[in-house]
Amino acid sequence: MRKVGILSNNLESWVFPALVSLAACVSLNPYFLWSTHVGQLVIAAGLSCVAIVWAIFKREFSLPTGVEAFGIFALTVFVAYITLLPREDGGHSKWVIVLPALWALALMSDVTRERCLQIFITIFSISLIPGIIVWLLAASGAHVEFSAMPMARREITTGAADALLYFPGALFIEANSMVLKTGAVLFRMCGIYDEPGTVGTIAALSLAAVRFEVKNWRYALVYIAGLMSFSLAFLVLAIVGFSIKAVFSKNWRNLLFLVPLLLAVSLTLGWFQPKVEAGTKSSVTVVNTTPAGNKSSEHVAVDSKQMLRPSEPDDRVQPPMSVLIHSYLKSDFSTRLFGIASDASVIKSPESQVVWRIFTDFGIVGFVILAIGCACVAIPIWLRCGASRWGFLFVAIFVMSFYQRPVIWLPYALTLLFCGIQTSSRSTISARKNDLGRT
Repeated sequence: MRKVGILSNNLESWVFPALVSLAACVSLNPYFLWSTHVGQLVIAAGLSCVAIVWAIFKREFSLPTGVEAFGIFALTVFVAYITLLPREDGGHSKWVIVLPALWALALMSDVTRERCLQIFITIFSISLIPGIIVWLLAASGAHVEFSAMPMARREITTGAADALLYFPGALFIEANSMVLKTGAVLFRMCGIYDEPGTVGTIAALSLAAVRFEVKNWRYALVYIAGLMSFSLAFLVLAIVGFSIKAVFSKNWRNLLFLVPLLLAVSLTLGWFQPKVEAGTKSSVTVVNTTPAGNKSSEHVAVDSKQMLRPSEPDDRVQPPMSVLIHSYLKSDFSTRLFGIASDASVIKSPESQVVWRIFTDFGIVGFVILAIGCACVAIPIWLRCGASRWGFLFVAIFVMSFYQRPVIWLPYALTLLFCGIQTSSRSTISARKNDLGRT
């Protein structure tokens, strides 16, 4: 049982989860924060600190106990450990900035965590609306004019340096596009974020948390945006999720959601490639502005490959990362235990986001502490929820997503981990006195 303060059911009880949800969304690094001097993690930390103060002042908190408390402690130790590990230049990465978000989530009751994730999904789905609208306009052949915008992380694409296309409220990557015979253009949608994979992974985990339900308008938007991102992570995880949902619910109509998913897979992997003449002029134009202020406009061109993904399907391990992994495996015992450097993968292969970076950067010790912390947080929540099979499915999908998005100590990932099991298992939860705010 968890010790809790008084949890009221009025509007004030939504302030705590709303602040943490907002911190999680900020940590996704939307484009309008790229030019800030403080950084999105500092803003997320500030919001989390305010949330903690509010929860304590209003006594709307729950203290973790037992195994879950140990899990919080282990995750805190992990963050301190990777902060203390030296970078290649001898400095230290200030990962401690994520601790306020971790502690805020730790102070939430199960009911508050469910509210937190619902608010997070609401904010996330609303943020996708402009991108969905612009994607539909471009895909229908309507004329859309973008502005060229520098990448937040230039290593994301293999195209030109200014390959990011900006429209108010929506970003797209020019290299991840396909021109159709009509001049319409299919893009991999980024929403307000820096890459399609962000949209795809968060969409898949959000749907897993709500049992792959799409009747609610928010969940439907998340599903649609996931499709438009053409993210292999989303497509694979969603295919697994909807297939298992059909088995769990014994409602085979859920398999109909696989049709657009499989079509998206065929486009993403190049199994279906529309043949378009090289001279075809697209309906999408890009305005470039020179340092002198001169502007020029050009149409998105027909690519010779005509593929939404110019790279390999599994492009998470680039050649420099393969070299780094080999170097790590051949290193001495101490290096394998504690890693090469806390930013080794960032310096050697910044475009590679794969689970191996946990080992190369933080070593076996870092991986073990992180795994123990996450397990000790997840298992008690799952057991309190009646060991729900839906909760197990969410954990399985979260673990699968870990392969290609391993930095799971960021506020958005922690929010999904802490709150996703609770939300996915909600119908199996029996009312607990401490969750109802009675002491």
